[in-house]
Amino acid sequence: MLSKPFENVRKYHEEHGDDYGSEESRRQKYETIFSLVPRWTEKSILDVGAGEGEFGKLLNTKLIHLQWKYYSLDLLSNTNVLDYHEHHDIVVANGIFYKLDNFDQCAELIRHMWWLTKECLVFTSLSTWAPTKHPFELYLNPSHVLEFCRELSLRVTLRHDYLPHDFTVALYR
Repeated sequence: MLSKPFENVRKYHEEHGDDYGSEESRRQKYETIFSLVPRWTEKSILDVGAGEGEFGKLLNTKLIHLQWKYYSLDLLSNTNVLDYHEHHDIVVANGIFYKLDNFDQCAELIRHMWWLTKECLVFTSLSTWAPTKHPFELYLNPSHVLEFCRELSLRVTLRHDYLPHDFTVALYR
């Protein structure tokens, strides 16, 4: 169990700042997330992330004419996502696993975020299929993640076609 989830992420960001890829890399991740959610209109959206609400700002520009409610769960604060219990139509987690220690920690978070989800959970991760890897970052095996997610839902999409080092998974109810 994660007694202090993301403590190592907070510590890393305090020491090194935000290093979450280039602007183009982030754009490609966000576009992939957008493509995997069938409908954003009139939805409650929870952004589980360690950033400064960049995804929410992008949502605002893309969905300015649609009715939706955005909630951000800042993991760099002392927020424990496992203590969060409000359900949302769509839950998004972009780049939150890379400083965790192992897949079991990721699985616990995925399981909880799926429990929070009414319709669709979308998350990104670094991939073990990446041609190069940075030390001290957690890379997940897309096949293993897909197998795990299929235990939660039979309606799963995995995209690994937009960046060589990254993949996105969507689970649907």
